Amino acid sequence: MRCIWTLKAPAHDLRFVLVSSGLKETDGLYLTEFGHLHAGPGRQQRVTTIGQNYTFISKHVFITLNVGHAPTFGFSLQFFSSGYDDIFQRLTGQSSLTTGKGNLSYPVGGGQYGNNEVVWFTISSSVPSQPTLRFTRVDLEYNGSCNYDSLQTYTWFNNQFTEVARFCGTTIPPSLTLTEGLGLISFGTDGSTTGSGFDFEYE
Repeated sequence: MRCIWTLKAPAHDLRFVLVSSGLKETDGLYLTEFGHLHAGPGRQQRVTTIGQNYTFISKHVFITLNVGHAPTFGFSLQFFSSGYDDIFQRLTGQSSLTTGKGNLSYPVGGGQYGNNEVVWFTISSSVPSQPTLRFTRVDLEYNGSCNYDSLQTYTWFNNQFTEVARFCGTTIPPSLTLTEGLGLISFGTDGSTTGSGFDFEYE
């Protein structure tokens, strides 16, 4: 089973400390920083040592638990945020999708999405599964390298987030099976030209 938490901190410098742990050697607890706009998941550290500091220069971090063999007995993790508010790392939206199947339209309620958006969607069912992710509509600003407005999909593979596709315009990417049960969708926009967004489903 994979569990994920998303941390949105008020300031730029983050420090984590593992206070206690009942995790086994077959389990893995990982911290992954998230960059701004199209950067996606970045530097990652595995948390193993009680009392050790794990530091990031980022306001946003994914906390991912990979359970090897149950039962396992959890952990206690503290974080500290300091420094300044980096305006280039402001997260404008986030959704955690934990049901076995579902769908989502963005923007919620229709209309045009905005400029300078950074939005996450994590898929992690509360019951172990291997859902398939399908986009059914995409309407974004087009650019040949998709570095203006874009959608990026990631799957959890070999204990890290791996980019599967980056797309824009009206391109609908192939379906994606989340073989380890955990997926991430990142949506970022620049300062001009918008579209009506996108729809996706998973089951």
